[in-house]
Amino acid sequence: MLISGDGRKLQVSESAAPIRIDRGEATGDVPVFRDVTKQYINRDKLRESEERLGLALVGANHGIWNWRLDHNAIHCAPRTKLWRVMRPNFRR
Repeated sequence: MLISGDGRKLQVSESAAPIRIDRGEATGDVPVFRDVTKQYINRDKLRESEERLGLALVGANHGIWNWRLDHNAIHCAPRTKLWRVMRPNFRR
């Protein structure tokens, strides 16, 4: 974390690039900082949203599934698999 001059807290990604002289020898490096605060905020919002969805699905006694058309495969969440076991007439 980096604190900016105006007091904002920023999440940063850091790296360094070498400074080279004519013969290719490294004489130092230039630090590079990239502000990734938005990515951290979006990651946290996604995590919270996934948690709310999970709680809603459990509360409603529902499950989710995903049909991958490119592989002709169906992925069922554990709760969906349980639902299929409880309903033997369920067809794929």
